[in-house]
Parts: sequence; C-alpha cells; structure tokens
Amino acid sequence: MSYPFDFWIAFASSILCVLCSLLVLYCLLFYRTLRSALNNHVIILLLILIILRTVEFLGTTFYGFASDQFMLPMGFYFLFSYFCDYGLYNIQIILVLWANIERHILIFHSPWISTKKKRFYVHYMPPILLLLYSLLFYILITFNPFCDSSQLNFVPGIPPSPCALNNAIIATVDILLHHIIVILLIAILSIALIVRVILQKQKLNQPIQWQKHRRMMIQMIFTSIFYLICDAPWAILVFIVKNNLLQYNLDTPLIVALTLRNYVMYLYPFICLASLSELRSKMKDTFLCWRHRAQVVPFRTITREPRIGGTIIGTQPVAHLS
Repeated sequence: MSYPFDFWIAFASSILCVLCSLLVLYCLLFYRTLRSALNNHVIILLLILIILRTVEFLGTTFYGFASDQFMLPMGFYFLFSYFCDYGLYNIQIILVLWANIERHILIFHSPWISTKKKRFYVHYMPPILLLLYSLLFYILITFNPFCDSSQLNFVPGIPPSPCALNNAIIATVDILLHHIIVILLIAILSIALIVRVILQKQKLNQPIQWQKHRRMMIQMIFTSIFYLICDAPWAILVFIVKNNLLQYNLDTPLIVALTLRNYVMYLYPFICLASLSELRSKMKDTFLCWRHRAQVVPFRTITREPRIGGTIIGTQPVAHLS
C-alpha cells in the first residue's frame, strides 16, 4: 500500500470524523433538552477530545506526506503529537469508565443528584477530577525534563513513546491501570447495567421509565462495546510484549490492533449518532427546517373580483404562496 493512498484514506476518514463530530456536538450543545440531559455530558467531553485528537492527527499526516517522512523529528511537536494521540485517547477510555459508573447512578440512584449541590459533587466533580488527573499524568510522562527522549525504541504496532515510559514500573502501571483494569471494569459495569435494567423492568413494570432507562442503557452499551473492541486487543498485546510473556513475534497483530484502535477516532461520532434516538430526531427536524427555508416556492396568480354592491368593478392579480 503506497503512502499517498494511506494519506488519502486517513485524510478522508478524518474529515468525515470532524464533520460528524461537529454536527453531533452542535446538536448536543444548542438543543436545550439534549444539553440538559446529564447522560449526554460525558458524550460531549468525548467528542471534544476526538475533535482535538483528529485535528492534530491531520496536521501530523499532512506533515508526513509533505516531507515524505515516516515519523516526526524529535522535539516539542513530536512530544505534543504523542500526547494528543496516546494521552487524549487514554483519557477517553477513563471517561468511558466514569460514564458507566454514572449511568448506574442516573438510573438506579436518582436521589443522589436531586439537588444542585448533589449534582455538583456526584455528576460534575468526578469527571473534572479525572480530567485533571489524566492530563497531569500524561503531561508529566510526555514532557518529562529529567530524561532524554532523543533515543527511541521502535516496536511495530506501538507508537514511539517518551523516555519516561522506558521505565518498566511506569510503563506497567500505565498499561495496567489505564487500560487493562479500566477495560475489565467497563465490561463488568456494562453487563451489570443490562442485568439491573432488565430486573428493574420486570419489578416495576413502568413503560415510561423503561423507555427512558432503555435509551440510556443502549447509549452506554454502544459506547462501551465500541471502545472495548477497539482498545482491548491492543492493550493486551502491548502488556504481553512489554513484559515478555510470550516468545512469539507479535509485530503483525500489534499493527492490526493499533489500526483498530484508531477507528475509535474515525467511527465513534457515527456510533454516537446511531445510539442517540433523540439526537437523530432533532437532526431530522433541523434538516427539514433548513430544507423548508431554502425551498423556492413559485408564485401563483389568483384572480379576485372585488365587488361593490352587486357590480363587478374589475379584476386584480393576487400573489399566493403554494
């Protein structure tokens, strides 16, 4: 596969990703009902991170195509590119874990968010703290001034990383804590969510509540399954390679897994669009409104014969919109 072909595939996919992300984000932010729904707030954060990551990826791809280089030269932009690709991606995984936890709260423990004060501590503060922790962690390991990142160990399927991740303890903690454990918790919480919602439906037998809970469950299950499929193979293979658990050559599986991981960036906005029925309805209304405004309606002349008393005094054309 030639590099120009790779470039155009990546370019087209990235453009579609950004356009879909902006469209979904616009609807989530500017429609009050969607914006006020607590379950959509994490989705908004995920879409913002995807847009930032995709825009940086486009810049890196253009640079590589223009300079005919496989990798960025060492320096600040290389580290910044690594932070956007690896750091922002891992922050998404951590936020998906929180979204699963929050979905249990929204469905089964609604009194916890019944007041503004409770909502601040239960709904807003956890993702803020997770974002601060994740940003601080990946900024420190990416832009660590106490080691030399000029020498890289290149392994196919594993992006070249800063020198801090050459430390076995830091690398193991990162892959275990931010990937393996997070993936396991997402899987467990997703299964538990399905079971709890079904049991609650049988217990309460309230169609309105069931429809509401079903929509929130489907939204979360779509998101969780997609991230699990895309991240789990790569994370497991990297953990095996980093710890020399197998003696087999895993270069090809790693490259395939890394490509699959990138589909989170390309496809999640479309997965998000497919899983939000309210969003599809709002977008349909928006498109119909735009179409109605843009439609050119021809004028039709209707002859009116005004009368005074019983005498016709003349005719005049009247413009009428059909």
